[in-house]
Amino acid sequence: MKKVLEIKSILEKLSEEKLIYRGVDEQGFKEIKVTEGGTFGDGIYFYDNPLPARSHATYPNGGVIVCKVNLEDISVNKGGVIVVKDVSKIKEIGKISLDETIDKNEYLEEIEKIIINK
Repeated sequence: MKKVLEIKSILEKLSEEKLIYRGVDEQGFKEIKVTEGGTFGDGIYFYDNPLPARSHATYPNGGVIVCKVNLEDISVNKGGVIVVKDVSKIKEIGKISLDETIDKNEYLEEIEKIIINK
């Protein structure tokens, strides 16, 4: 997984897109909504790393959404928190249900598959 994340970082530097991750509950898995008045302002909150995102996903019906976004459409904050102001700027490329990946290693393998296939 470390090697895939290193490759992802190199590819992001060469492109204008960034992979971002959002841990969600069952409703969030169906629809991404803007948070109003959050710590870093209004927007949709993501992480630049899949592990912290997973900690925000709720079991049993939540999971992690993997998305791409243009660098010009984000703000990067402390702790790798990424804020996107406009939901239309987000391109979803995959979802990982916690039901399917209880184990951390299984989860990272699923992230790897999504990154490699997109």
